[in-house]
Amino acid sequence: EHAMLHRLIVGLMNENRHVIRCLPNSIAQQFDATHHSAGLSEELYFDMPCSFIERSSRRREAVQQMASHNVETMVAFGSDAEQLVLDVKKQLDIPVCIELTSLTQASRIRKSQSINAWLAPTHSILREAASRVSEENVFYTPIGTQKIAIRHHDPSNVRCIVVLDASRNPQQTETLLKQVKHLENFHLFLELSNKHNKRIRQTIKSQRMEQCVTCLGNASELRSLIPSADALVLPNPEMPLRSIVLEAMSAGVPVVCAPNDAYDMLIDDETALFVTEQYETALLRVLNDKQISQLIVNNAHTLIEESYGSSKQVAAFDTLLSLF
Repeated sequence: EHAMLHRLIVGLMNENRHVIRCLPNSIAQQFDATHHSAGLSEELYFDMPCSFIERSSRRREAVQQMASHNVETMVAFGSDAEQLVLDVKKQLDIPVCIELTSLTQASRIRKSQSINAWLAPTHSILREAASRVSEENVFYTPIGTQKIAIRHHDPSNVRCIVVLDASRNPQQTETLLKQVKHLENFHLFLELSNKHNKRIRQTIKSQRMEQCVTCLGNASELRSLIPSADALVLPNPEMPLRSIVLEAMSAGVPVVCAPNDAYDMLIDDETALFVTEQYETALLRVLNDKQISQLIVNNAHTLIEESYGSSKQVAAFDTLLSLF
């Protein structure tokens, strides 16, 4: 997601927008002096997330920084950033824009919240948000991805299957593991990132799948697997919108997923295969049926290129910021 936001910032700066990034202190500690000197936009660093005890002092610092930089609009990506900008808004009358990344999040917003604009990256999220608040306060700002050519991929003897968001909905992942354990010559790479990790690992052990499953917690490791992946599996029907899915679709990786209404770009039998019963059946189709696999790959690549390019995202944000 950092790469997507970087492209957005560069695009807005090309439109003569002055952009300041507010980043977690933890990220600042990972950068060296070369990064800071080479940065295109100005950067401010705060504790994100922040404990309740420290929020007052962080708010004072943030208010001072926003006022001294004459900030005209604040846009928050993620819950930690949302908390920061809302704390600042308690003292400074600066318009606040919040990005929505799932239907669940959109269903919880209220008119009483002091938000000037809700940002919807898909039309499904836009409709859900508009049903909760005034339509004038919801804006379509499509998620953007860079142009990626369809890779020339020759399947190896062992099929590589990447599974995103595997631990947020453990029941679905357990179902996936049990249904695919009889597949031959495959290896699963699971993204594990929360408290259900232990439960998933126990399932892997009980199904005797240790030799064909690798658990990863680093998104950059997952991204590095995309060029060689034979399929991308999304078992969580409520997974928030993520740019890595669009990148995989653009690169020509067929998607097998539980139906997720927030992902407008995932269309059953056109840009993805939906799983309502058996993951094994759907995976065998994309792995062994070249006709259906190529159809999904071509459709997905075209859709992402035409509707979710970085230029469309930049144009939408430029129009939005012109309103404040």
